[in-house]
Order: sequence, then C-alpha cells, then structure tokens
Amino acid sequence: MATFKLEEHLSRLAGKYCEGMPEETKKRLLERITCNEGNKKYAINENRQGKDDDQYRIAGKGEDGQRVYELDELKEFPDINSDKFKNKVYPPDSDKHNYTISRADELLKKLTGNDSKVSQDLKALLERSDITFHVRNDWQYPNGSCAFKERSEEEKKKDGKDYQIVICLCDLTKTGDDVLAGILTHELGHALDFSQRPKDARAQYMDGSETFADISGTALAVNAGIDPRGFAKFMGNDYDTRVKNGRNTQMLYTPDGNFRRENFNIAYEAMSKAKENREQKHQKPSLKDIIDSKRGISASAETPQPQTKEKTNNNMNMYLVNQSRGGR
Repeated sequence: MATFKLEEHLSRLAGKYCEGMPEETKKRLLERITCNEGNKKYAINENRQGKDDDQYRIAGKGEDGQRVYELDELKEFPDINSDKFKNKVYPPDSDKHNYTISRADELLKKLTGNDSKVSQDLKALLERSDITFHVRNDWQYPNGSCAFKERSEEEKKKDGKDYQIVICLCDLTKTGDDVLAGILTHELGHALDFSQRPKDARAQYMDGSETFADISGTALAVNAGIDPRGFAKFMGNDYDTRVKNGRNTQMLYTPDGNFRRENFNIAYEAMSKAKENREQKHQKPSLKDIIDSKRGISASAETPQPQTKEKTNNNMNMYLVNQSRGGR
C-alpha cells in the first residue's frame, strides 16, 4: 500500500471540489493548503503536564520542526453520555440548544440538495454516519469542532452506520446567526477529509488542514446558494484587533485570522464564478432561443436595428441588418 501523504491528500480532495474552476485559479487556491505562509512548524511541548496542555509548541526561528504531525486529540473520541461531556454542552431540551440546532438542521438540508461533487460526497457520508450536534456552553466566541471515528463491527451491524461524528457548535444566541454557515460547513469539511483517509492516518494534521476545511466548506455553501463569510469576518476582525493592540497573531494548529479570512473570501469569489459558469453551460435553451437559432439569430443578440438601404456598384439594391451582439 502506498504511503499516505497528507499534503497530497488534502490538495487532491480540495481540487475535486473546485468544479468548473479555471486551472490557474484552482492552482492558486490549492497552493494555500501547502504554502509556508499557511503552515507553521511545530516542536514537542517539553513542559506539557497532561492532556489538557498543548501537545506541541510553535518551533522557534531556525529550530527544527514538523509541518505534519499527529494530534493526540484526533485519536480520542468524546463520550457524549459522560458527565464530563454533558457539563460542557446545553441540555438537548434547552432553548439554547434548540435555537442553534434548528438552524443547523435547516442549513444541513440545503447543503445536500444539489448535484455538486462536494454535496454528493457529504450526502453519502451522512447516510453512512451516526451524527449528533451539540451546543457548547463554555464558548463565548464563534467556534466549532468535529470528532470522527470508525465504528466497531458490532456497532455497524446494529444500524449499518460505518462512522460516528460529533459536531459541537457555539451558542448562536451569543454570537449571532451569521457565523453558522461558515462554522458548520468548515466542520463538515473536516468530516469529509477524515472519511477519505486510511484509518491509521486520521490523526495526522497540519495547519493546512484548516485551509482545506475552509475551501471545501465554502464549496458546500456556494453550491447550496449560501454565503459562509460571516465566520471569516469574525476571524479577520480578531486578527485586526490583535495587530492594533500589538498582540501575537499566531495561533496553535491553524493559520492566523487574516489568512483564514482570505481563505473564505478567495474561495467564495472563485467558486461563485465557477458555479455561475457551470449553470450557464448547462442551462436549457428556451423555445424562443431554439427558434432564433434555426433562423440564424443569436440568443444573446439585441433587437436588430432598422434595415438601411444601400446602393452597390452594379446598382443592385441590398439590405444590411446592423445587429449588435452581446454576451453575459
């Protein structure tokens, strides 16, 4: 079996979801997953005291470090029935939970309702997964998380579901609804990534994994006619505030807020244009367009100008039709 290479995997999968995009545009977008600007190097955190402490630290200048590393937290899976987990989320019958989850459910239906490759992959994944959504009570700012695991053979036999996915969302009554699309599609992007890796490679990670989730999440949103950039605005504003106050803009396990803001904005613009081009290409002609094409009249032509009479050298009368042609 070929050795799994995370950078190649993320680039290949994201490229699949950049449907109808010009090759040069796609190349520039995919380069954001693997570029140095979007990936820091990490060294082991020698001062780690326990699981709650950071596993890695950002490597110093000139220090050896890893771009691709294994995160212990990706090997673990939350016990949603434990008191430890329940204490961090709102009860399922609470207003806080229902407010956020009802909006997430509505959004999820839209994300799987089109024939794009990313939407069809998500639809197939959800059909094979036991997925639950929870709302964290200890997050004061827009955030999300995705835990993914392959179920045991015994569990698979019970209901035919291959995977278990737990997605946590922030409390929208605190953050506002406009961040939901960016957060939910981003976390589903992680699920798509994990589901298409070998089982023993699911703990591999790099900062570019976040860029992949931004890009694939934006593809999910755009193909469903949704704008996911509310979350990007928050991250960008946080970055701007850090710069203004002279604070460090680097964050563990993710590119900085400005890079993430650009991920969403660049991907949204490119994918919106690609979607528009695909729709025009596959648009069925109207009856008028068909009739006009038989008569040799372009469907995009403007109304012909009045005919003008002109004499030729052999005194024959001819009529010239001045017709301007345009395109959308």
